[in-house]
Amino acid sequence: MFCIIVNIICFGGSFMFRVNSTEYVEHKNFSYSIKGDYIYIGYHSGGYEKNDIVYQLENTLKNLSKTLETIGVTFDDIVQININLRSLKDFRAVCTVFYKFFKNGIPNRIKTKTKVMSKKCLCTIDAVVYKKHSFSL
Repeated sequence: MFCIIVNIICFGGSFMFRVNSTEYVEHKNFSYSIKGDYIYIGYHSGGYEKNDIVYQLENTLKNLSKTLETIGVTFDDIVQININLRSLKDFRAVCTVFYKFFKNGIPNRIKTKTKVMSKKCLCTIDAVVYKKHSFSL
């Protein structure tokens, strides 16, 4: 038996369903799925009103913070974070911003360059969280 987890962003509506003991939740600007002690958080972004990587990344991480709070976890519980950048030249700025949000150390991270985003979007983030306890939604 296997379970495929697909993270989709839907800008509107909310729903939840359970498949093979995986809970999947989607809200207006974020999605996540829970499998055992792991939470797979779908793509987050934000701050499109400015063409500035620091501004967008700070807004993206603020949006991620809201998702983490909803689930009952913190940045300290993130074990891997994936950063998708429009330009790899922005990676140094990413590291600077991360230190503001990850006070107890930055998790394992993977960076990629992609142009498969809105033209206004300079970055997106998705993450894997580990928290040993029962989650309630």
